[in-house]
Amino acid sequence: MTMHTKIGVLRQIAQGMGYLHAKGIVLRKLNTKNVFIGHKVKVSAMDYGFPDAAKDRSDYGSLPRGHLTYIAPEIMCTIRVIPPRLVPFCSFSSESDVYAFGTIMFEVLSGQFPFHGMSPEKIIWQVCANQRHALFTFKCSLAIKTLIEDCWAHEPLYRPEFRELFKDLQRHSPLHKKHSSSEPRLNKSIDLLDT
Repeated sequence: MTMHTKIGVLRQIAQGMGYLHAKGIVLRKLNTKNVFIGHKVKVSAMDYGFPDAAKDRSDYGSLPRGHLTYIAPEIMCTIRVIPPRLVPFCSFSSESDVYAFGTIMFEVLSGQFPFHGMSPEKIIWQVCANQRHALFTFKCSLAIKTLIEDCWAHEPLYRPEFRELFKDLQRHSPLHKKHSSSEPRLNKSIDLLDT
């Protein structure tokens, strides 16, 4: 998938989430496993509920790999183990959906989860302590990096709304558009003048 297509997918997710939030609907478990790309790169989001993973220990709860990175700090800091589940004692909100969208942006653009290779305990500590994943090696425009960081704001009230994210992605999409080889370029026209 080209960078332009990836930005288009993210734009569609932001638009759809903006619609849901305008209707008062919080998706709660926004992640790439709940986002489906259909024919002609049309995106749909589904909510399959908080994933369970059964364990045979009475003091152990778990989530599928990568799911911790979608959980906003205000929720992460309240999670308790009630085997076999991890139960949050804080309500999901439109702001927690925005935090999850920041992780979707990171995953779609980089091809991996934030905090890749870290233990769940370390991820929980990093998120709760506001230790964000470094974006300096991330290959995209500064504007897109800033959007991800804004989505990951530790304070929920500082996170943008989806309608703002949609507009920003719309505005920055041309920065990542690959030009067609059939488009005229200045150096080609100069070469033609020299002959």
